[in-house]
Amino acid sequence: MECEGKISRLELQLFNQSTDTTTRNVDKQLGQAMINLTRLNVVSRGGTVTEKRQIISSIFPEKSISMESHFELFD
Repeated sequence: MECEGKISRLELQLFNQSTDTTTRNVDKQLGQAMINLTRLNVVSRGGTVTEKRQIISSIFPEKSISMESHFELFD
């Protein structure tokens, strides 16, 4: 009986920790995505051809394939 209560408390602690970690990871990724979106115009105007290809292939991944060190787009 006493063990069941302890197990329940530990399970609750574990659930809370995993939820907090997931939330922190999502918040971190969302923050980085927002930074990247705000810099998108800078890279698209002044970036290298490779950077521009990476942007396009991230938007349309089904139309791109990786060929060694560069990307190619297909219609």
